[in-house]
Amino acid sequence: MVAAYEIDGDRVAPTEFAAGPWSEEQQHGACLLGLLTRFMERVPSAQPMRFTRITADLSRAVPMRPVTVTARALRDGRRVQSLEALLLVDGEVTSRATATRLRVDPGIIPTELRAPERADDAPPPFPEAGVGWRMDRPSFHDCLEVRTAEQEDRLGARTWFEMTGTLVAGEEPSPAVRVASIADLTISAAGRLGPGWVSINPEVSLQLERDPRSDWLCVSSVVRFTDDGVGMSEGELHDRSGRIGRCAKSLLNHRAG
Repeated sequence: MVAAYEIDGDRVAPTEFAAGPWSEEQQHGACLLGLLTRFMERVPSAQPMRFTRITADLSRAVPMRPVTVTARALRDGRRVQSLEALLLVDGEVTSRATATRLRVDPGIIPTELRAPERADDAPPPFPEAGVGWRMDRPSFHDCLEVRTAEQEDRLGARTWFEMTGTLVAGEEPSPAVRVASIADLTISAAGRLGPGWVSINPEVSLQLERDPRSDWLCVSSVVRFTDDGVGMSEGELHDRSGRIGRCAKSLLNHRAG
C-alpha cells in the first residue's frame, strides 16, 4: 500500500506520493491538512470528543523535504477544546491548523427532538465506473480512487474519493484524517480557465456534523471567481449514509510561470 509519509516521532518524511499537482517538488495541500489533523487528533482530551471544525493556513509552499509537526491544546475545557498544529521546515513555520473538538454524549437528544432529515442530506449518486486522477509522475492522487458523478461547465463537480493508499506508512487513517485529506480536493478554477493557468488555495476550512461511516467520501463542490483573479470553492461533504459537513477554500488564480 502506498503512503504519503513516513513518521519517526515528530519528524515527518514525505514520500513521492505526497507530491502535489503543480510541482513534484511541493507537497500536496490535501496531505498537509490530513497530516495536521492526524497530530491534533493525538492531543489528549478529558472527555470523549470529536472534531467539528478544522481550518488550515496553507499559504506557503512546503518542499518535498522532512518536516516537523507539533500539536497542542489552546483551550482544554471539559466540553470544548481548541487545538493548534504547526508544521515546520528547517525550524520555520510553513503551515498552521486550528481545530475545535466538542464533547460527545450519545443519546442526549431525545428521538422526538432530533432535527429532521432534509432532502439534500441524502448522498449523491454513486457511480459504478471510476475515472483516473493519475498523473505522469507519482503524487498524492496515487493514494486515491476517484469516481466523478457530475460535472457542469467545469464550475461544479460531484466526486467520490476512497483512500486506497494511506497517509502515514503503517497506520490506518482515522475517519477525521480521511475527511480532512479529501476536503482540500474541492474543485478549483483551473479546469474552467484551462491550460496555462494555476489555481491555488492558501487556506481551507471544514465543519463536520458527524464522523464519516464509510470509506467512500463525496465532495459536491462549486467554484466561483471574479475578473481580479480571486475566487472561492465550497462543497458539501457526504459519506454513503448521508451528509457529514461542508468545506470551503479561497482561490488565487493566475497565469503559470
